[in-house]
Order: sequence, then structure tokens, then C-alpha cells
Amino acid sequence: SSPRPPARRASPTGELAEQIQALEEEVETATSKVRKTLTKKLDSALEEIQGEMQARDEILGEVQKEVTRNLDQITELNTKLDEQAGKLGEVVEQVEEMGTNLEGKGEEIEKFRADLERDQRALAKV
Repeated sequence: SSPRPPARRASPTGELAEQIQALEEEVETATSKVRKTLTKKLDSALEEIQGEMQARDEILGEVQKEVTRNLDQITELNTKLDEQAGKLGEVVEQVEEMGTNLEGKGEEIEKFRADLERDQRALAKV
């Protein structure tokens, strides 16, 4: 058996270049996967944010409508209260006038009663 000649080895530079190329391809593949994943997540997040903003806008619209309805009701109630206050003021004036008239009538009635009593005493003496 004759000794074998030493196997020819690939040059270290060629092997290194292949490893570098393989690593670059792995990095490119990983980078591409990360980009795709991030893009999907960002798109999903943007859709969710847009949905939330639309829901918020709808809620704000409803709140604004409710506030407008409440303000209209408050305005209507204030108008009714003003009308009632005006009517109450008129009633108070009428009651005060009646009180004034009754005071005068009370004095007249008292004078009339006193006159009747005086006339009765005078008649009793006759």
C-alpha cells in the first residue's frame, strides 16, 4: 500500500468567502422576515387605531347630539320658568291689591259695625 497523497484542501479564503456569503444570505432572509413581520404588525396597529378613532368620533358625535338636546331642553325649561315667574309676579300683585282693598273694606266694616252698635244702644234707650 502506497501512502496517499495529501488531500487538496480548499483555500481558506474561498471557504471564508462562502461562509460570509451564506451568513449574508441568512442575515438578508432574517431581515426580510423581520421587515414583513413589522410591516404586518404596523398595518394591524394602524387599522386598530383607525377603528378606535372612528368609534371615538361616533361616540363624540352622539355626545354632541345629546348635549345639544340637553341645552335645548334647558332653554325650553328656562323659558317656561320665566313665564311662570311672570305669572307668579302678576298673582302676587293681585293678592297685594286684594289685601290693600280688604284692609280698606275691613275699616269700613268696622266703622259700619260700630255705627250699628251705637244705633242699637240708642234704640235700646228709647
